[in-house]
Amino acid sequence: MFFVLLFQAEFALIGTLFCLLVGSYGWIKEFKMKTKRFWSVLAFTVSSFLTIFGQETIFYAGGKVGIGMPSLATDSKSTPLNEGYALRLSYYGGFAFEIQSDKILGFRTEINYSQQGGKRQGMQAIQLSNQLKGFWDLLSSKGVKHDNYMYANLKSYAIYNYLEVPFLAKCTFGSGRVFNFYLTSGPFIGFLLDAKSITKGASSIYLDKEGTDPVDKYLQGEGLSVLGLQSFNNDIDITKNLNKVNFGWQGAIGFEIILKSGKLFMDFGGNYGFAPIQKDRSNGENITDNAVVTFGYLHQL
Repeated sequence: MFFVLLFQAEFALIGTLFCLLVGSYGWIKEFKMKTKRFWSVLAFTVSSFLTIFGQETIFYAGGKVGIGMPSLATDSKSTPLNEGYALRLSYYGGFAFEIQSDKILGFRTEINYSQQGGKRQGMQAIQLSNQLKGFWDLLSSKGVKHDNYMYANLKSYAIYNYLEVPFLAKCTFGSGRVFNFYLTSGPFIGFLLDAKSITKGASSIYLDKEGTDPVDKYLQGEGLSVLGLQSFNNDIDITKNLNKVNFGWQGAIGFEIILKSGKLFMDFGGNYGFAPIQKDRSNGENITDNAVVTFGYLHQL
């Protein structure tokens, strides 16, 4: 019985992944088609696991809380403006609902508040102000070569808050009496709540990423006023610049402690986005990437 159930679970997972890979073709070209294909994958996942549930099905509901370590990965288009994001600590948590059958196979869905994004610290490309855009003509007239970007030494944070709903197949290993290990895997969909770009610090402005070619050198040579240290303390709402819906794949490995009323659990996992989050991709494309550690409790209904 165990091997039959394991084969069915593997078939469902492999079939889901296959449909996802096939359906992913052309997602970058048309967002509406992406959404339709996501729901097709979701329907396949749910139906595959509902068909293998036995009669002894147990229902759970509860919550989870933890920390996330999100970053922004570059997608097919990369520029200095969207590169170099590192991990930052964030909040991750929400509600969890689980259906467990035959002590091995199960299905879990969650509603999570997830903080995506990343951080950059040090020399990085900056968006040009109108004052600096006119500076390119002066540089060109002097024969100065540049890479079309200016740089400053500062801290910047991308904070994107989502409501995420994963649909996860679950496979449990253990006796089921006190302690179990489990694996979860499946697609997720995220709905953007708000997004901010925060920058901090003061810096001179440079033509190179290494910070060896200051703009002030050329301004001074022309008898113009130098810029000096510029403040980059800004908190900008960029919600309108991002797509409202994000989706990808989520998985985790965890363990649970069985109680009379339910179970405590802890898992280690993450999710990875499949589609660029920016509406305007002229400055590069990013996808979300988030590693999470969560603790939670599920009450048996």
